Amino acid sequence: MTRERQFFNGAVLVWAFFTTVVAALSFISPTRTLVPLYAAATNDFWAGLNHRWDYYYLPASQILFTPFAALGEQIGGVLWRSVAVGLLSMAAWQWTAILVSERARPALGVFLLLLIPGAAGVLRNGQFDAHMWALIMISAAEVARGRNWPAAITLALALALKPQAIVAVLLIGTTWPRVGAR
Repeated sequence: MTRERQFFNGAVLVWAFFTTVVAALSFISPTRTLVPLYAAATNDFWAGLNHRWDYYYLPASQILFTPFAALGEQIGGVLWRSVAVGLLSMAAWQWTAILVSERARPALGVFLLLLIPGAAGVLRNGQFDAHMWALIMISAAEVARGRNWPAAITLALALALKPQAIVAVLLIGTTWPRVGAR
């Protein structure tokens, strides 16, 4: 086995261990995260109650969070974080394939290791940020590949989750008008 392959395997193991720890912590103590707030806001939304004053997101985020709220704080919270990990992994893979296609595996290992410090807090808290970041990275990768519809769809999902994604929507939409017109 080559050193690059060993490094890649080690990095993936560290990433897997990290995500397992995050999932275990969220399962053990789901109330120490934002998932209960998101679930309560989602349930209030479907019950037709007024907007919660402590929930600063668009109604579309409540619709997107519905399946996770229905599964409860423990199972829904773990699955919510699993989706974030999957999206971040996909974004990392897409960018390493674009930037260093001839050495994508070791680059992906480095990318995953570098994601851990930045993603640890938001994944532990179950925040919408990790999903938004990943969707924006995926959208930018789709733009780099000239695939405008997938770029527009992932940007729309990022905006549906968090209003702050408007920055990426405006930046990509004005820089690449074909994406913005979608």
